[in-house]
Amino acid sequence: MAVLRHFREAGRCGEQGALQGRRGRFTRQPARLSARHRGGRRGYGAELSPREREVAHLAAAGHTNKEIAEHLFVSVNTVKKQISAAMRKLGVRSRSALPVRLDDRL
Repeated sequence: MAVLRHFREAGRCGEQGALQGRRGRFTRQPARLSARHRGGRRGYGAELSPREREVAHLAAAGHTNKEIAEHLFVSVNTVKKQISAAMRKLGVRSRSALPVRLDDRL
């Protein structure tokens, strides 16, 4: 019965903390901060980061992912992710539409 009471309390503690069990004993642990409250640099949101803008301009100029990666000294997968993020933020579905949208944003 005591275990059920602890589980009921765990459901009530919500943001204040969680009950962690160890050898049948329960202790209240502090709640973890959400990603929004962890501090650190803020993201760019819907705007292109400087690197995404640079990669998008190189892609719009007709360079391949491999050429961009070699020019910027990063991996091809990094370039793919940055182009994907830029295309998502610009609202384009093809690489050929990048030059038009980049010109619109200037």
